[in-house]
Amino acid sequence: MEIALRNVEGSESERDVLRFKFSALRLWTGCSLFFFTLNPHDIHTPLLVYFIGEREEETHLERISLDWNDEEMADYYDRGRAGNSLRFHELAVSWPGAAAQCVRWTFQHTLTMLFNAAPHANRKPFQQHIDGIAARCEPGLVGHLMAYLGIVEPQMRLTEHIHMLLQVLGFTNPRQLFPSGNFRDLFRRVWSYFASVCFTSQESFAVHLGSPEAMTALREAPLMPVTRKQRSAMGEVRADECLQAQARARGSVLSASCAPARPLTGVRKEGGGVDAHAAP
Repeated sequence: MEIALRNVEGSESERDVLRFKFSALRLWTGCSLFFFTLNPHDIHTPLLVYFIGEREEETHLERISLDWNDEEMADYYDRGRAGNSLRFHELAVSWPGAAAQCVRWTFQHTLTMLFNAAPHANRKPFQQHIDGIAARCEPGLVGHLMAYLGIVEPQMRLTEHIHMLLQVLGFTNPRQLFPSGNFRDLFRRVWSYFASVCFTSQESFAVHLGSPEAMTALREAPLMPVTRKQRSAMGEVRADECLQAQARARGSVLSASCAPARPLTGVRKEGGGVDAHAAP
């Protein structure tokens, strides 16, 4: 029975066999040099509604377009949650196939786009490279991948996530990778990329763009609100300070219940950042 279940996708026997695949991969390609995990959200994502909308049975569900901007998507979720804040949780439970498809799609495209790797070998029809190397011609986030292997498993809340080991082309053990300048350059490149796409506020992103039109447009937009849950966690004083900090970063002041603050524009720091006092 154990031998028969090894070919049943998702079974415990199939996952047990993956231990031998991990060992074989390390013997063939060398030591695993990076560990990667991904935990996508399967509820508040347009992909869930998109995949559910492909099924003719769900005729009452409003269709969604992946070309919508952030405001259109936010309006859609507000309409969908009107009268039932758990509407999309219920959709994920009612359509587990669409939720699984959403997560697997995220796994697949993250691997191929972030690491610039070939599709995984167990994808049918088989599309792996004829040379047996997972890398494409251009390097990805960690360079050229020699191979990768991951296991998908559920969390405590039963949503799927993946754990992966990555082998880098040209390095078979850490002693070859760490002393070389490639690892230091790679580490800096990875964190430089994260720093270039992660912002703690709208104001810091507007300053990062380096165009005065960005801050001008932001001054006409409403401040990012502090939700009721956030206010209960941080307190009224801190919540008002967050709103005042946004206003100061935009070069304006708040009226009404918030005390006026000294006007302040975003101050660029070395490396393209923004003064931490200019944003919440």
